Amino acid sequence: MSSEEQPIDHTIIEANLHRYIDHTCLKPDARPDDIIRLIDEAKRHGFKAVCINSSYIEFANKTMMDGSEELEEDLGQKAAHCEEEPLLLCATVGFPLGACMTEVKVEEARRCISAGAGEIDMA
Repeated sequence: MSSEEQPIDHTIIEANLHRYIDHTCLKPDARPDDIIRLIDEAKRHGFKAVCINSSYIEFANKTMMDGSEELEEDLGQKAAHCEEEPLLLCATVGFPLGACMTEVKVEEARRCISAGAGEIDMA
C-alpha cells in the first residue's frame, strides 16, 4: 500500500451493505404474490432495489404505493431509513437473451420508466 492510499474501513461497508443489494425475482412463472413478498423482504432489510421482469413494474409500483404507510408503522426506525433512501424498482429490459432490436429495448425501457422503474438492467 502506498503512503497515499487509505486503508478501507470495512465496518462502514458492512454497516451499509444492504444498500447495495438488488433483491431479485426473474423467474418466468413469477406470480403477483412473489412480487409482493419480494418488495416486503426488500423493505424489511433496507435493500437498494427490487429487480423484476418489466411486465411487473406497474403492479410493483402500485403495490409499493399502497402498502408504504402500513409497512412504515411495522418497521419504525428501519422504515425511516428507507424513506431517506427509497426502494427502487429495477426493470429488466430485453431479458433474458437481449436478442431483440435496439428500438424494442428502448421502447420497453421507456414504458418501464413511465410505469415507475427507477433503474433499468438491459440485456
